[in-house]
Amino acid sequence: MNNLKETLGKIGIQNAYINHSNGGLMSIAESMQFPIKTGLSGPAAGVVGAQYITALIGEEDLITIDIGGTSTDISLVAGGRFEASDEKPSAVIRCGFLLLIFLPLALAAAASDGLTAVRS
Repeated sequence: MNNLKETLGKIGIQNAYINHSNGGLMSIAESMQFPIKTGLSGPAAGVVGAQYITALIGEEDLITIDIGGTSTDISLVAGGRFEASDEKPSAVIRCGFLLLIFLPLALAAAASDGLTAVRS
């Protein structure tokens, strides 16, 4: 992260931010002090981005699906808002900071019938 901050500074970017698991942003310094806060930040950013785009077209309710290499994360935006919690719903682990609520799925290839979704 120090290398990133230094490289960005060389090209004139002084204020860079890192995605937070609650859908917001944090400073590079905060991400270095609390790297756990970047966990699930990619899917959280996807939910925030989807919320923004659907607001542009007048939608309020949506389901987001983030399909990655090892899992699929599903989240709900209802009434134009998403929920954040300090507990991971699938395992009910208290993490001490806010993160968006996801339903994680693992996708596994089955021998004869293609892909089968199983809860991770």
